[in-house]
This record gives sequence, C-alpha cells and structure tokens, in this order.
Amino acid sequence: MRKNSLILVAFFMTSLLLGQSRLKVGGNATSITSSAVLEVESTTKGFLPPRMTSTQMAAIVTPATGLMVYCTDCSPAGLRVYGGSAWTESGSGGGNTEVIANCNTNGFVGAYMNTIALDGTTFKAAITNNSLLSVGPLNFASGDLVLTGISGLSVGTPSPATVTSIAPGATQLISYPITGTPAATGTLTGTWSKLALTCSDTQVVAGLVAALNDTNYCTGSALNGVYVGGQALTSSNTYTVSIKNNSGGVINNLPAPSTGNLSVGFTGGGTLSVASVTPSTSFNLAIGETKTITYVLSGTPAGVGTLTTTWSYSDLSCQKTRTITTGDASLVLPQDKYVYSAIGGVQGLITNTSPNQLIINVPYTGGVGSYSAYSGSAVTGAAGEGGDVNGFSISYPAGTFSSSGTIPVTVVVAGDGSYSAKKMVLGSQESIVSIPLLLNGSSRGNIVLSTAGGIFDRMYGVADNTGSTTSHNFIYGSITGADGRVWLNNNLGAHYAQVGHPNFNPAQQATSATDYLAYGSKFQWGRKPDGHELVTYSGATTVSASSTASPSFADNPTHALFIINSTAFNNYDWRATGQDDTLWATAASANNPCPNGYRVPTTAEFTTLVTSSGITNNATAASSLLKLSAAGYRNYVNAIFDFSSTSNYWSSSFSAAARGGGLYFNSSVAGSDGSNSRAFGFSIRCIKD
Repeated sequence: MRKNSLILVAFFMTSLLLGQSRLKVGGNATSITSSAVLEVESTTKGFLPPRMTSTQMAAIVTPATGLMVYCTDCSPAGLRVYGGSAWTESGSGGGNTEVIANCNTNGFVGAYMNTIALDGTTFKAAITNNSLLSVGPLNFASGDLVLTGISGLSVGTPSPATVTSIAPGATQLISYPITGTPAATGTLTGTWSKLALTCSDTQVVAGLVAALNDTNYCTGSALNGVYVGGQALTSSNTYTVSIKNNSGGVINNLPAPSTGNLSVGFTGGGTLSVASVTPSTSFNLAIGETKTITYVLSGTPAGVGTLTTTWSYSDLSCQKTRTITTGDASLVLPQDKYVYSAIGGVQGLITNTSPNQLIINVPYTGGVGSYSAYSGSAVTGAAGEGGDVNGFSISYPAGTFSSSGTIPVTVVVAGDGSYSAKKMVLGSQESIVSIPLLLNGSSRGNIVLSTAGGIFDRMYGVADNTGSTTSHNFIYGSITGADGRVWLNNNLGAHYAQVGHPNFNPAQQATSATDYLAYGSKFQWGRKPDGHELVTYSGATTVSASSTASPSFADNPTHALFIINSTAFNNYDWRATGQDDTLWATAASANNPCPNGYRVPTTAEFTTLVTSSGITNNATAASSLLKLSAAGYRNYVNAIFDFSSTSNYWSSSFSAAARGGGLYFNSSVAGSDGSNSRAFGFSIRCIKD
C-alpha cells in the first residue's frame, strides 16, 4: 500500500513538472486517456460520489453547474446533477435539461386598490420542466418574491413550500399570498427568483374612483334637513353620499367610514361637527350594489353664512355647500312634471298663460322662518315638435314657512312664451329640461320637465271578459306625491284618462272633490280588470255600470259582472273557494290591475301619504298633489253607488279577519284601515313599484 501511494505521488509530481493537470486512479496509473483530466480505472471497484438527503443537497450554497451527488431520499433515489438552475435526475443518454419560469400567464391574481386591504390576492409563478429528466427537489420561501413600486404589502409562505419532483413536460404552479394595504396608486412589480430562474409581472393599483367606475357619487350627495341660523342641528341634519359598484366584480373590504372623512366649515360662527357615521365598519359591494354613507351633523350655527362640507374617502372626494339664513325647510325634490303630447293625439303645450301654464306645488316639511322670492336663469330645453326650442326658468314669490306645506313654483317659457312639446308614441317619454331650484340662495334640487305619450293601462288594447278590446283604452300620467313616491296622476278608469272620451286629457287631474271625470272604476278587492269595475259617469252622482251577478261566485270569473254578496258567504268575498291574500300582493301578482311598473299601494304607504299630504277630509284630499276625488264606493250587498258618505280607495293589504285594506275620507275625517269586505267596489290609485 505504501509502495502504491509513493508511485501515485511520484506520478502526480511528474505530471505537475511536465505542466499537466491530469490524474488517473487505479489500473495502470501511468497510462491515462488523452482526453481525460481525471480517469478512474477498475474492473472490480466503483466510483462513489457524495451521498446525502434531498434537504442536504438543496442546502448546498451556490452549487456549480455540473456538480454531482447521490440523493438517498429523492424519488427515485439516484444521481442528481446541478444544471445551473435546478438539480436534475442523471440518466443514460443525457437529454436536453431545460427548466423555465413564467410569471406572465398568472402573476398577480385578485383586486389591488389603493387604501383597501387585500383579500385573497396572490402572485403565482409557473415552473415548467421541458427536459427529458425529472427535476427536484425544490424548496420555496417568501423571499423568492420581491415586491416594488407600491409600499404597504408583504409576501407570505408559498404553497407548496417544497416540490419533491417535477416530471418531464410537467408544470408546477407556486402561489405566494400577498397581504397588506396598498399605500398609493401606481404600478406594483413582482420579481420572482429561484436558483437561476427568474420572471416578473406588473399590476396596476387603482384608486377607488377607477375601481367603482361611478361618476355620479358627488352629484347625488346631499346636505339633508333644515338649517336655520341660531337653531341647533338635529339628527335629521345629515350629509349623505352613495357609492355604486359599476365594475365587473365584487369589491371587498372597503374601509370603515369614520367621522374624520367629513370636515365641516361655517362662515357664520358657532361650532359644527360630525357626530356619527353609518355604516362605521368595513363593507363589501356586490356587482351593481349601492351603499349610502350617512354622516350626522351636530352643533348650532350662530348666525347666517355658508356651510361647507368636504368629504374624503380613499381617493373619492366631494364638496357641498348650503346657505344658512333665517328660514329653511326640507323640500321634496326632484319634481317630475310630464307634458302629454301624443302622435295622432293631443299636442302638448307649455305657455306662460292658462290653461297651459305649469305651476308646480313643491312640498316641504320642517319649515322654519321665511323664504325669499326667487327667479332663476333660463335653461335651454330639447327641441320640441317642429324643432321648437325655448329656454325655461322657474320663479316663486316670497313666503313664510309653515311646519309643512307647498311652494308654488311657476315655469316660465322664454322667447315667444310658448313651447310645443314633441309628440311621442303612446307609452314613451323624453326629457325636455332640468331646471335647478334654489331656496334662500342654496341649490336644493331640480324641476324636471318631460314630454310623454302617457302610461298605458294594463289592459290597453286587450279584450276583457266582455270581448271588447277598447274598453280599457286608458292613458295615465304620473305625479310625485308629498311622500316623495311616484303615483299615477288619476284613478284607474278615470274619464280624463279614457281615449275617445270628450274630456280625454291625460295631464288633467280632479279640479274638485266632486269632479266625476276623475272618479274612475270600482274594483272588487283582489279581482283583475275583467270589465266588472268599469263605470260611466254623466254627473257627480249619475252613473251607469256593469250588471250584477247574484250569487255567481267564481275564483276566476269569465264574465264582467259585479258579484254581490248579501249572505256573508266566504266572509263577504266575491270568490267561490276561499280567500286569496296574494292576488294584489306585488307588481307581479296574478291580478295586479295597475300598469306595468306600478302596483296597488299598501295601507302603510297610504298612511304615509295621508300624513305627508296633510289629508284630513274630502277637501284636503282633492287639493293634495294626487288630487284624490271623493269618488264614493259601490255596495257589495246590492251594487248601489254611494257618493254621500265616505270615499274609499283599495290597498293591497288585508286584515286578520280576511278583509281588504285601504284609504278612506269624508267631509270630516281621513285615514287608512283594513276592515272592508272584499266584495265592495272601491277606487284604485296605483303607486310606482
């Protein structure tokens, strides 16, 4: 052994002296293949490389390309060669070992918005083995991914953290969770590196404005309530702003609104602040969803001046002002006024003199103090019939507020003082102009004028149980009530709405409590408009109507007779086999008698209307914005009409005693209840759904 070692050392020294760096072990130590630097020759022994586990192999610092080890726990166990980017399985025949990384196909995943905490966001890198040999094992860590361009973010532990082997032709996706809150808008860059592999991807971090795609949030924001110098603010003094998700995806984890989002300034002295905000927690917005944020103001404005609120939320911002004087009220705005002008029918006109002058009574509540006279600037409207173009303005006289009431607003037509509204197809409508209304120097909303062909009766042109296709040819208008809701401007079946009637005028409403041209039909509760309800009036108490059926009860009558019930059968209903509370329950209910988009109101909605309109009797009902006439009722026992006592309007509500609900009023009282037999014939005034 000592002799062989001396020979090997001597050979090595000789090689160095000859300027060679070649070495042979075993066999004939003095003979070495000319192309080899190191040669091991033996027919009885083998070459044994370093043996280690996959963990130990992966822990080798900066392995050289071509480095070889024997992996004892790899699958399969065997020789592994480092190819410059990864350890690969060594096999006979070699093969082209090529491993690539791709961040562009996946890269950043999820929504990234400034100031909004990330939720479920990741960065995904794909590793593809294009070689003929398996690649692995590979270990991954959060440090593989470096984020630049946007601060406030961090990378979590990837999944999977270890890959034992990537088969030839296979792709392994590595997902890195990204958490935190982007601190700015801009471009976020993710650079992924592992061994000799690297790839990158970019992600635009947008502001909430861009994410929502909502351009109307500021326009729709408002300072609500009554503001009067020297009067303390109440919980009704609020600032509201609504944001809508017009994007194509859900937006999660919007920041919790805080009182600090809204700053309040007032030039008239006193201390005003924000007392509370709703909601006050983080929230999500589904596609198309709207969220209203309400800030309650507090304090007392010492005098008169300008109130300014500045709202900032993420990158959304808005400013609103309100002039505080010695008088104020909450107005019901916008007010929509329709001029009815139909092709083949009436030519709608707006003029500065009666009968086509528009005077709109704008309701208010919470009135305090007084208001100054107002005359606004003209706003050019859309071209009317024959290209008629005019400017429109509004004016109203000075007055003193009551606790509630109306302000008479007159529409003024500029130029020649007369505007011919464009004739429309029946059932269609088109805007003419939107005119701003100011109250004591503050913009409060708009008066909106439109031309319309009218709102079709549900049975317009459809045969009823009489076989007639014209008996329900009614065209209605719409009106905004003191409750802020949109209603039909006339009762169903009113002669003013009846096409072909000598007094047909869809824009006309009752001129008094006893204006019989506005009385309309008398429906039995829950019954469809099959013809039983139709009434022709020739005077305030003179009528002709459908014949009666006694006791021809039917769940779905095939006749147009008014079914009387004098025997208490089926709890004084017109039906044959029990009562059905769902027939008028919604706009989609089977027997809904109202035009498309409208339905029979609930008793609660009538109660709100009565309160907001100040309806206390026949006279105040007729003078309200809805112009409710004292239309009487039709008796369920004998079908006789009664116009001398109480007038009734059906609601869709019902009582536990299986009676129908509704509105009632007479010469001294008004209210709503649910205690009427369903075979009664009452009027119907529809509300927009």
